[in-house]
Amino acid sequence: MSTAGYEFTVFDRYAPYSTAGPYTAADYWRLPEGEPVELIQGRLVMSPAPISLHQFVVRQLSRWLESAEESAGGVVYISPIDVVLDDQNIVQPDLIYLAKDRLDQIGDRIEGAPSLVIEVLSPSTANRDRQQKLQLYARHSVPEYWMVDPDARTLEFLVNDEGRFVVATPTDGVYTSAVTPELVVDPAEFWAEADRRLPRGKA
Repeated sequence: MSTAGYEFTVFDRYAPYSTAGPYTAADYWRLPEGEPVELIQGRLVMSPAPISLHQFVVRQLSRWLESAEESAGGVVYISPIDVVLDDQNIVQPDLIYLAKDRLDQIGDRIEGAPSLVIEVLSPSTANRDRQQKLQLYARHSVPEYWMVDPDARTLEFLVNDEGRFVVATPTDGVYTSAVTPELVVDPAEFWAEADRRLPRGKA
């Protein structure tokens, strides 16, 4: 269908919205399938295609999460897949993990908060991921949120504490989730492996 009557937002050094926009889930479902758009606080937000480094890191993370998927019966999804938080917020995180006790949320889309949401930062989305999405995930009781910065080679682990995220730190260099204990990652090993596998010229 045509989107001529819709107004889209593109993030570029933005500040979080202070008011809700006019759009709802009903408007979002009218968009053509596959559009790079999220519904955030009632606004249709369009993102440019990720750069190659971003996509490489997403794939690497998905490989690391596969061990949790296999050992504990959870499921990993890579964007694009819709995560419906409420009538004004439908997002497409880079990666999500649903533990075994949340598999009933899976249908044509994910209904409600996944066990883990991962956003890989890029120049066009970093402010959104660190501000608007962080607030959104905290408010909707996402238990755990990881922010990954490929340029800085960092993994930031955040755990929901009664509606706000607090930083969780690795022990002896290894992070084991207190919320979903099958999620284990060694950041130094992860980045070392990523650098070994990174295509030439993409560091």
